[in-house]
Amino acid sequence: MTSDAEPSRSTQSEGGAGAPLPDEAVVVRGGLSTPDTLHKSALAHYDEEGMFAISVRSRPDTAAEDLARVDPPLLYPKMRATTVGMLRGVGYDVVPDEPPPAHALIMLPRVPADDDYVTVSAIFGEPTSNPAYQQGAG
Repeated sequence: MTSDAEPSRSTQSEGGAGAPLPDEAVVVRGGLSTPDTLHKSALAHYDEEGMFAISVRSRPDTAAEDLARVDPPLLYPKMRATTVGMLRGVGYDVVPDEPPPAHALIMLPRVPADDDYVTVSAIFGEPTSNPAYQQGAG
C-alpha cells in the first residue's frame, strides 16, 4: 500500500497508531513518488478517510532495503527513501498506521496545495532499485 498505484488505506485514528516515530527513522515509498502520484494517493486517502495523507513505510531502526522486504514486499522496481526528520523539518509529520507491518502516513495540511506535493517529492532521495522487486509478481 505504499506505492504510486495503490491508494492509502484506512487509519485507526487522526494521529495514527503506536509510539511516535523518531526523526532518524527511514521512510520508504514504492515507485517514483512524483508530485502527481503523491497527489493522487492523498486524494484517494481523503476519499476513504476524510484526511489528506500519503501512504509510506517506516519503522524505527529499520533500513530502507529491509522496509522494502516487509510483507507484503513493495511491488515496484524502484523506491525512494528519506527520514521522518527530513519530512518533519518541512512541516509534515509521519505517523505509524499499522497494520500492515511498518505502514505509516505522511500527514498533509487540511487542504494541501500543489506545492505540498512538490515539496514532499523533493524530500525523498533519488529512485533506487527495490531489492524486494520480483519481475512478473503482482
